[in-house]
Amino acid sequence: MAQFHIHPDGIVYIRTPKGIYVDTSANFARDYGTALPAFPIGVVQALYDSDGKVVQLFDAQNNQVGTGRAGDWEFADAAIASVCSLLTAQAKRIAPAPKIISPATATGIRIGSATMAS
Repeated sequence: MAQFHIHPDGIVYIRTPKGIYVDTSANFARDYGTALPAFPIGVVQALYDSDGKVVQLFDAQNNQVGTGRAGDWEFADAAIASVCSLLTAQAKRIAPAPKIISPATATGIRIGSATMAS
């Protein structure tokens, strides 16, 4: 089973057996390469189950809008299929910058002049 979930707080969840992607809608757009689709007026949340092929939409009070639409949601199916690429893009984006180690600190030997006591 896999799910594509746009939460009302702007977080995107993609839950699959291959991994779980969680990030903001802005970061999802960066990682996926395109923005989320627009919701119908009054809708703030969408939940899609790829096995049952049902899209459920919710308003701001968490009331389900309508009874759920049966059928494929191509955008969600494509995002679910791309979960590994999304996780890779996310990992690259949040990875800390590599530390650059100068030769002097890498070897533990001080480079430069030293004064010796006599």
